[in-house]
Amino acid sequence: MIYIGAIRIGVDFSFIGALIAALLGYFLSLDDDYDFNNLSFHFWSGIITLILSFALSVLHRAKGKENIFFACFVLTLISLTITGHKGGVITHGEDYLSPEALYKVSPPTIPKDSILLYEAAVNIILDDKCVSCHNASKSKSGLRFDRYDLMMKGGERGSLFDPDNHKEGSLVKFISLPLEDELHMPPKNKTQLNERELWLLNYWVSSGEYLKSTPVALSSNDTLKNNVLALFRFRKEGSACRSRSTR
Repeated sequence: MIYIGAIRIGVDFSFIGALIAALLGYFLSLDDDYDFNNLSFHFWSGIITLILSFALSVLHRAKGKENIFFACFVLTLISLTITGHKGGVITHGEDYLSPEALYKVSPPTIPKDSILLYEAAVNIILDDKCVSCHNASKSKSGLRFDRYDLMMKGGERGSLFDPDNHKEGSLVKFISLPLEDELHMPPKNKTQLNERELWLLNYWVSSGEYLKSTPVALSSNDTLKNNVLALFRFRKEGSACRSRSTR
């Protein structure tokens, strides 16, 4: 029957996809920037998902194994969900699914037309462009961008900031290097910072705001205001596009 053939194609493609994902994940785990102790649960759950996917392909070809096939299918879904969740934790941190409503820290009172620059803009940029390579599970050069306090500690090359000459600080220097330079950040195979994001990061450092947690009045700097608003508008439009694409 047609639907049986469709199911077989589906489970076979699922096995092939799981095999490719497992191989790519294994090669990534060989990177010294990853701590295998943090990856181990995700690694083995991925292997289990691969084995279950293969079992589905075999069971679907066996006669009289419908009940076993269904049980294996349910186990595969559970294993895939756990594996995907642990992958999200490795990439984005433990609280990547936590709604802001559950955060215990109350947001500070901010004067009208003012923002906390790190929370409102800089952290968004770093999360989009830096955290995937600098987090609890993968900290290239010993750097962490998933937490402000760890970012301020710096990494193997020391602090990211130079209070005497902000252009000599590692953060500003590396994001300003030519794309071909091996120290350029983000790496050329990653999504690059746009002009708006570059300006905001440079301003955050050069103004000394990286050491502060006080509100910044947007009305005092038209360029700052325009770039922040453009950042919000871009993210809002991007979210709208993603929502339409999932309908």
